[in-house]
Amino acid sequence: MPYSEQLNLVHVAIPKTGTSSVVAALRLLHKQHGGRLTLLGERVNEAFCRRHGLSPSDGTLPARAKHLSAEQLRIVLGERYEAALVFTFVRNPWARVVSRYRYDHISNKPSWARRWLQGRGRRTVHNLEFEEWVRKRERRFETRGGNRNQVDKLTDSEGRLIVDFIGKLESIQADFNRLCERIGTPPVDIPHVNVTGSGKPYTAYYSDWSRDVVARLYQRDIETFGYTFGS
Repeated sequence: MPYSEQLNLVHVAIPKTGTSSVVAALRLLHKQHGGRLTLLGERVNEAFCRRHGLSPSDGTLPARAKHLSAEQLRIVLGERYEAALVFTFVRNPWARVVSRYRYDHISNKPSWARRWLQGRGRRTVHNLEFEEWVRKRERRFETRGGNRNQVDKLTDSEGRLIVDFIGKLESIQADFNRLCERIGTPPVDIPHVNVTGSGKPYTAYYSDWSRDVVARLYQRDIETFGYTFGS
């Protein structure tokens, strides 16, 4: 979660929604306005929690501050959160699942040496076909529960949205331009950072079964943000 005191912006960062590109664009804005982004790489350890008044009862805490939820950020920033323009970007859930699969399966794949040490016959997330990977993810959600929808990071304990601006990855530049207009600053071109494209559309990964599983697991995102398969 980048916080910009100079621009009076809070970015609630959701993984696999163009977060690295948005942060890069915010840094470009800071070259014009001065100052710097905070609450990016800080570790959410015991000292961080004591300093900012966070506790385990405030929801599952991420490893780093950049992945704090809106409700956690409201605790950390206090009055500064209420005074700032709080924004986020979301993504079509079916496309986001494919992006996560490619990150697990390709981008974050361990070396052959490490796989040999782990056991060559062992099936991990790094060598599962997409359908099998989705099935494993479905079982994980069923057994562990917890927040899995993007909207879960944007709401308070009563389920109310506590962000001011929601952009979509599918229209990231146009929505970022609107955000810049709201804070009264000229927009910048958003760099493409950490892209995990595969050269084929996300719809090509799905069978009817896996499409329906994702629709069920991410129903709240689909309903809240108006997404459909193929949109």
